[in-house]
Amino acid sequence: LVSSMNGVGLIGLALFSLFVLKERVGPREWFAVVIIAAGTSVISYFNVSSGEKHFYLTPMLWCVGIYTVVSGVLILGTKALNKGRAFFYAAIAGVGLGMMNIFYHIGPIVADGKFIDQFKTPYPWIAFLILGNIGFLMTNLAFFHGAGIVIVPTVNSFLMISPMIFEVFIFRTTLTPMQYIGAAAIVAGVVVLTTAKGSREAEPPARDLAPPAA
Repeated sequence: LVSSMNGVGLIGLALFSLFVLKERVGPREWFAVVIIAAGTSVISYFNVSSGEKHFYLTPMLWCVGIYTVVSGVLILGTKALNKGRAFFYAAIAGVGLGMMNIFYHIGPIVADGKFIDQFKTPYPWIAFLILGNIGFLMTNLAFFHGAGIVIVPTVNSFLMISPMIFEVFIFRTTLTPMQYIGAAAIVAGVVVLTTAKGSREAEPPARDLAPPAA
C-alpha cells in the first residue's frame, strides 16, 4: 500500500512542480517518474510477508556502520567538489528513512510482539529521534541544491530499495524475482531523472568584476 501511494505521489509531485513551483518538467522527467512509479507498484504488488521472528544484530551493526561512513564520505566529498550535493543528500535521506523502517520493525520483534514493551527497547527511539531527523535534515539540505522533481523521487526511491537490501542481511529474508525487477526499474528511473539537464545544480550567479564607474 505504501509503495503504491509513493508511486501515485510521484505523479502528483510532477504536476505540483509543473503548475505550482513552475519547474521545468520535460518528457525525460515524466518518463523517469513513470518508471519509478511502476517499479514501486511492482514491489508492492509482489511483496510477500516474510513474518520475521528474529533479527541478526551483527549484520545490523554492519549496515549502520557502512551507512554512517559512506554518508560522511559523500557529504565531505560533494562539499569539496561542489557538485552532486542534491542527489547524494537526497540519497542519504532516503537510506536513513529506509533504515528507520527497519528499526521500527526490530522493536516489536525484540519485545515479542508486545506493543508497549517495544518502547522499552532503544530501537523505536533511535528510529524516531535519530534516523527520522537525519532523513528530514538531509532532505531539506538537498532542496538548497536541486529541484523538487529530482529530490523527492530520489528520496522515495532509496526509501523503497534500501529496506529491501537491509532485510536480506538483518532478517535473512528472500526477495522474489519480481521485487528485483521492480528495484531495477526504480534504479533505472533515478538514473534517467538525475542525468537530465534540469537535474544539474544551479551555479551561483556570476559576480560583476567590472570596475565601478568614476
